[in-house]
Amino acid sequence: MLIDKLLRLSVGTKLSLSFVFIVLLTSIPISTLMIFHLEKVLKEYIRDTIKKEIASRENDIRSAFLNGDYWMIFKQVDALSKLKGIKDVAIVNNLGFVIAHSDPVNYPINSYLPNYDKLENLPIDSYNYPIGYIVYQIDDKAIEASILPLKVISATLTFIFILFGISMGFFVSMRISSRLKRVLTMIREFEKGKLERVEFWEKDEINTFAEYTYKSLLGINTMINNSLSERDFYQNLVNSLQDIVLILDEDGKIYYTSKQVEKLGFSYYDLLGRSVLVLIKDPRDRKRIRRKLLSKESFTEGVKIRTHDGDLFAAVSFTPFQDAIVVSIKDITETRRMEVFYMLGELSAGIAHELKNALLPIRLLMDVSNWDEEDIKVIRTAMNRINRIVDDVLSFATSGIYREDLVNSKELINSWLSLYEPLIRSKRIRIITHVDDFDFMVNKHAFHTIFNNLLKNALEAVEEEKGVVSVHLKSSNGKVILKVEDNGSGIPSKYREKIFEPFFSTKGSMGTGLGLPLVLKYVYDIGGHLEMETEEGEGTSFTVEVPIGNGKKIVANR
Repeated sequence: MLIDKLLRLSVGTKLSLSFVFIVLLTSIPISTLMIFHLEKVLKEYIRDTIKKEIASRENDIRSAFLNGDYWMIFKQVDALSKLKGIKDVAIVNNLGFVIAHSDPVNYPINSYLPNYDKLENLPIDSYNYPIGYIVYQIDDKAIEASILPLKVISATLTFIFILFGISMGFFVSMRISSRLKRVLTMIREFEKGKLERVEFWEKDEINTFAEYTYKSLLGINTMINNSLSERDFYQNLVNSLQDIVLILDEDGKIYYTSKQVEKLGFSYYDLLGRSVLVLIKDPRDRKRIRRKLLSKESFTEGVKIRTHDGDLFAAVSFTPFQDAIVVSIKDITETRRMEVFYMLGELSAGIAHELKNALLPIRLLMDVSNWDEEDIKVIRTAMNRINRIVDDVLSFATSGIYREDLVNSKELINSWLSLYEPLIRSKRIRIITHVDDFDFMVNKHAFHTIFNNLLKNALEAVEEEKGVVSVHLKSSNGKVILKVEDNGSGIPSKYREKIFEPFFSTKGSMGTGLGLPLVLKYVYDIGGHLEMETEEGEGTSFTVEVPIGNGKKIVANR
């Protein structure tokens, strides 16, 4: 754009253009007004001249007009037309017909003179009554020629002033540039560690700017020295900590490490400019942390860290700070080992308790010599429960096979709902589905386990005839989103912190307490995210978001 180009011009060019603009802005209007006024004065002078000339000839013209002396009338017209500034002169009667004209070839006697009443005219009176008109036309070319010298003088003066303005603009700009260069030299010398004051004999804005710049550089120098002292202090403080400290930029790249990073077998230069994720061993952990970093929120993860001597378990904390991210890595290998022993103890106790409860009906029937049909049914129920406990424990304790299959959203939902058709029909539950039709890659076993447990819990939570269960499945922003909600009684607040603990169940002997822990495990395994919303007396909803990463795809069906 023109404005952008003007803004990029040098100071001298801008000043020169400013002077030229001022000269043009003042000289052109003044010259125009003067020329316009002169034209007006000349025309008035010509009118006065012809009026005086006509007044001196008025009696002769009137007499010739009344006597029909056309030769005398033509001589009067010819004499008037030779006056300076007059182009054409004619004498016409009251009806506009020519009596005599200075151009008799184009306007002979008795021809009609068009627009005679709109030209300059003076009446020929006889006894105060106009018997005809003297019509004349001012010669604009003659007037133009008269004022031409004035126009030339005006243009010449304007050109001289423009040259003067351009010269002044470049002179002033050169002086400004030379002084600013001295200020710039002071700044560049400061960058090299040397600071000298710059002063000018002109006590104007540039001198004030130079003085202000000098004082600002003095302040900056003080702040730099203080910052270096603080940097050394905090660097020594960070290096004295047992935890490893990293500082990342907004892209997760490392640009500072404490000396404790040497415990991992790395140096500062090994990690400088690299992503912090190179230290994380498990790809699923890297994927989860990458997603959480985008949220710009603080979080802590327990993960395996790579070292030159093997792996170690660490608690890695990420804390955003201004435009950086502070990372703290704490070795929790021993702590994790103790937690594993504790969890094994808890798991063993839970399994023993559940198996003991499942075996109780069988133990009670051991003293019965003859089992009837009801006793056999009790035995089968107990064995089924034992089998279910063992299957759930195996699923919970082992890692799944992470092979992905291309599946269709609607086919998945329909196949799952058909499994529970008897329960839905017997309880007369209303099922509402909102399912987009699309194909996507997913670990089918894990996704089936997640939905199976969420749907089963929802169907069991609602009342007969009044129960409503909604299932939503859609794709959005590279994610597959599954939502299962019901209008059951909700989860009491005292249980909400425990529902994901193994073997915790509110169903008594009907549940193993591994359903929701399995859901959480598989959501974690496939790199997803689980959210729960519940309110007592209103119902519960679970939302699972599974990101679609490299090698995965979502294809919407039209």
